Amino acid sequence: MLSVKDISFSYGKKQFGISNVSLKLDRGRFTVLFGKDGAGKTTLLKIMGLLYRPDKGEILWQGEKINIKKPDLYKKTIAYIDETGWGRETFSIDENVDLFEGFYDNFDRNAFNNYMEIFGLDGAIRQEYYKNIDSKQRIQFQLAFALARKPKFLLLDEPLANFNVVEAKVLMEEIHKKMRTEDMGVIMSTHLEEEIPGFAEYVALMENGMITKFGTRKAVMPEKSILNSISKDEYKDMSFLSI
Repeated sequence: MLSVKDISFSYGKKQFGISNVSLKLDRGRFTVLFGKDGAGKTTLLKIMGLLYRPDKGEILWQGEKINIKKPDLYKKTIAYIDETGWGRETFSIDENVDLFEGFYDNFDRNAFNNYMEIFGLDGAIRQEYYKNIDSKQRIQFQLAFALARKPKFLLLDEPLANFNVVEAKVLMEEIHKKMRTEDMGVIMSTHLEEEIPGFAEYVALMENGMITKFGTRKAVMPEKSILNSISKDEYKDMSFLSI
């Protein structure tokens, strides 16, 4: 179990962050952080991804604290993805992989190559400097890399913002497969109800830096998702991803 315990964070006197946020997340479950822009979703995910250090509280995996003093525990447990990414700007995609894959004991290069092909990033694009690829391609690359390193939890900060419905369903399908086969947990933030995939099981509503409601998707949100309206036959041809 991944636990967020009494997390608080402030950007300073003039900008509030989050206050006393607690969550318990099981592996193999998909949880959505839902709320308006500025509700605190990104702040919480960045704290869980160790990009921010909380003013109070802690992140726990099976009762053990996850922090920058325990990088190996973090690397085995969590993969964090946002539209900016972590790649070296003046390195190509493949050079970034060569540089970073050694940091992860479970990294599977064959799996990475397979995901890159599925997401339409095979071929010449892999030799492109990271600084020259767009935010959508950064998400696809990061997701391919993250899934290939087999984390216990995947953190996704507004990952679908720049994708059309078909492309988004491709990403969600691969994430769902990973959840089923490797018991991976996922927490994804969004402010758009239609981005919530049908297989999402839990929703945490955030407002003014606090979680105001948490429960099953059916209890918290209506049964609605445009990602469910497309059949597999309509998106099994991945050629549109490379256009």
